[in-house]
Amino acid sequence: MPITVTITKPLVFDEYGRLLTIGQQYTPNNDDYARNLIQTLRATDNNGVMLRSRPESGFELLDAIDTVNTSNTTTSQQNLNPNHRLIPAATIGMNDRLRIFLSASKNGTTAAITLRLHLGTTGTIADPVIATILDLATTNVSYGTIMEFKRITPTSIQRQGNGSPGDSFGGANATAFATAVTVPNMDTNGLYFSISSQADVSGEVVSLQDYTLELYSTDS
Repeated sequence: MPITVTITKPLVFDEYGRLLTIGQQYTPNNDDYARNLIQTLRATDNNGVMLRSRPESGFELLDAIDTVNTSNTTTSQQNLNPNHRLIPAATIGMNDRLRIFLSASKNGTTAAITLRLHLGTTGTIADPVIATILDLATTNVSYGTIMEFKRITPTSIQRQGNGSPGDSFGGANATAFATAVTVPNMDTNGLYFSISSQADVSGEVVSLQDYTLELYSTDS
C-alpha cells in the first residue's frame, strides 16, 4: 500500500524537484522517500501503517529548547515551549518510553505555579494533560525533574516512577502509582509535547530554563 503523507514544512519538494505546499497530500512513487519525509519531520503519515525506523541506539532526541522561554506576569495558562517539534505518527511504538528532563524557575517568592505537561495534536494548552506539577510555589523558586512515560495502548500513556508528579523518577512516595492517561492515537496522529504554566497571582515570571524530550524504543 503506497504511503500518503501530508506536508508540514515549507520548502519541501517531491522526487522530481517540484515544490510541495504545507497541508498538501502527496503519495510518492517510492515509499523510502515517503518515510524520509516523515522521519525528518517534513510530513506526517496519513495511512498509519508505516513501519517506523528504530534508531540503532534505541534512543532518539525528539525535542529540546536552545534558549530560555519565559511567561508573562498574568495568571493565564501559558505555553512555555511554543516552538516545539511535531512527533510524526507511528514514532512512539508499543511499550516505548518518553523521557523528559525539565528545568524551570520563577522570579518571585509569592506565586504558586502549576506546571502542566501536555501531549496532543494541537500543540496548545488544550491538549490532554499527562502530568501536573505543583512544586514551583512560593519560596521554591527553582525546579528540576526527570519523568518517564510508557505507551500502554495506541491511545494511552502512563507515567512511571513513584506516584508524585513533582518528584523525579526514583524514590518512595505515599501517592499511588499513576494511572494511564488517554491521548490521541499515536499511530495515526502527529503529536506535540507541550509544557504550560499558570500562576495563582499575577506579577511573577516563569522561565523554562531547559528541557529535552527523548524516545527510548523497545523491541515490541
